[in-house]
Amino acid sequence: MSGDMQYKQAPKDHLRTWAGLIKVSAWTCAGVILLLVVLAITLV
Repeated sequence: MSGDMQYKQAPKDHLRTWAGLIKVSAWTCAGVILLLVVLAITLV
């Protein structure tokens, strides 16, 4: 029973953690792309 109660309260926390993960991964991808662009410019 307590597991069901925790599960019903969980979605908001899950959404928060997913939003954080998406934000972090997006910034990481942007940083990697910027690094690749800078490397390409310096090599060419």
